[in-house]
Amino acid sequence: MDKHRKKYETLKLHWFEDVIEYAPDFFNVIDQDGIVLHTNSKTITEVGNTYSGKSIYDNILPEFRKNVRKTIRRVFKTGKVDHYEVATAYYGVPYRWYMTNLAPIMRDGKVEAVAMYIRDIT
Repeated sequence: MDKHRKKYETLKLHWFEDVIEYAPDFFNVIDQDGIVLHTNSKTITEVGNTYSGKSIYDNILPEFRKNVRKTIRRVFKTGKVDHYEVATAYYGVPYRWYMTNLAPIMRDGKVEAVAMYIRDIT
């Protein structure tokens, strides 16, 4: 066994907690309607995570929603990776741009959910 493989095995990674939860990017899992099933979002308030169970469209400016819906539908239909870019401008903060990569989560040859990898590209 090479030393790199041994080091990897010694780490005993827990992928969500070690890699995803503290990543600098946002990771969401959504259903066909854009409802967040799971997230690593750090937007936590005294009442808990504010994204889980909510629609992603609540955080997307109206002029971008049609393209986002179309892109998500395409991933569910084709089972292929896709992407889009959007801007947000909430709470008096100037526009922030985000690139979102979408990856299908497949079960028995069918897309059951989509993983979103969201990076601030402002």
